[in-house]
Amino acid sequence: MGGLEYVSSAGLRILKRLYSAMRRKGGSLFLKDVNKAVMEVFEVTGFAGMFQFI
Repeated sequence: MGGLEYVSSAGLRILKRLYSAMRRKGGSLFLKDVNKAVMEVFEVTGFAGMFQFI
């Protein structure tokens, strides 16, 4: 996620689909280098609880 300064609703939908696909296969989705502004979007939308951040 390094270099990403903004995430739109379309980006959130894609990440949710990736998360769901990984869960169905028994996996996890890790997001790396999430900046503060993007993290705030994840927190406000409730997406922060879906992902693991490294």
